[in-house]
Order: sequence, then C-alpha cells, then structure tokens
Amino acid sequence: MSEQTSEWYYLSGGNTVGPIGALEIRDALRGERIDGDVMVWRYGMKDWMPLRSVEELGRVQHIPPPPPRASTNPSEGPPLNVPLPIRKSGKYLYIAEGYSLPNSHCVCCGQSATKHFKRNFAYTPWGVWIAVIAPLLLLILFLCLRKERRLGFGLCEVHAKQTLIKNVVCYSCGILFIPIWFWAAVTASDSGALFLGCLGLLLFVTWVVFCHLGRPIKIVALENGYIKLSGVSASLIKILQ
Repeated sequence: MSEQTSEWYYLSGGNTVGPIGALEIRDALRGERIDGDVMVWRYGMKDWMPLRSVEELGRVQHIPPPPPRASTNPSEGPPLNVPLPIRKSGKYLYIAEGYSLPNSHCVCCGQSATKHFKRNFAYTPWGVWIAVIAPLLLLILFLCLRKERRLGFGLCEVHAKQTLIKNVVCYSCGILFIPIWFWAAVTASDSGALFLGCLGLLLFVTWVVFCHLGRPIKIVALENGYIKLSGVSASLIKILQ
C-alpha cells in the first residue's frame, strides 16, 4: 500500500480526522499534534487501534508513551465508542454521514484509481416510486377499459378555436407531467423534488380537467346500440327533432 494513500483516520478530541495518508500521520507526530497512543483506523480493520501497534505504521513504534496527565473529568478516556467511518455487513457497505469512500481505489474493481470524483447521490424511498408509478398504472387501466366511438360533428369558428386551444393545453400537460414526476423522484435536491412534484401534480390535474373541457360533446354511455351524448346544444337538438 502506498504511503500516499489517503485512507487513514485518527481520533482527536472526540472527533474523527481523515481520510489522510501515512505521511500526514507522521507529520502530525513530528509536530506533536498526536502521539503514539492515538487511535487510528482504515477500511479493512475490524476496530480502532493505537497508532504504535499498527504494523503498517511500524516506524512510529519507537515513540515512548506519553506521561500520565491529570484529568478533572473521571469519565475522560479514549473515545473508543466513536463509530467506524466505513464498515461492511454482508454485501452492503455503510458510510457514516460526512465521510466518503477512499478515493485511491476504483469503487467498481478495487484497482488503483487515476480519477477522482464527487457526485450527489439521491436516495428515493419506495413510497415515492409508488406515488409516481401508481398514476401511470391507473392511466394504463383507464386506456384499456375505455370504449371509443367515432362521430362527426360541426363547430363554428369561435368554438373550433377554443377547442383547439383546450386540446393543445391538454396534450401538453399530459406529455410533460410524466417525465417531471420521474425527475422529481430521482432529483438530489429535497426542495427541487418538492417543487417538481407539485409541478407534476398541477400538470396532471390540468390534463385531467382539459381532457373533459377539450371535448365539445361527450359520450355518457353506450346503451343497446346507441351512443348517449352530453354537451349537444339545445338549438341543435331542436333542429334534429
């Protein structure tokens, strides 16, 4: 292991310092910022160990232990209960908040890394995915169960223009709300996810409303071979009678 590898941590004043390299630890020793009894750890070790007892840092074993010092706090002692920054359980790796993976090794294969990155990773609870997918399943169910009949009808210039505008709004909202909801589900920003979720909900409601407003007449039911309509003007009904 290269001494430049920055994957060591040590405890100082109840805080965890790192990741740093072995050379930086020795610099801290020479500067008397730490001593041979400081607790150190890196990924692969089962627990924290005194610096002087770590074989990979064997050059510091000759450092004599520090003289005992008086303490006014009887509970003062090595903070051995500080959680490990990185630990493994089964196939999962656990990283404490505020820490990162050692950037000296490839996260995919474990070989020496030549590039180093920092990225935002978003965690999406399953409930959010259900909230996103459920409307899509309902939409699929709606499309499967609906029945269509082709009808011819006429519109004046004014109502034709109004119908066109309503249909443009309807289809635009219907196309946009799906990707916006999925974007809200995977975004790394909590405030951004909330904004996108509300925007997607607004688009969804607008789409549902304009699905009805964009149709000048509506099929209410199919009864005994007849198409039952609503929205036909009283003037046209009077003419047809």
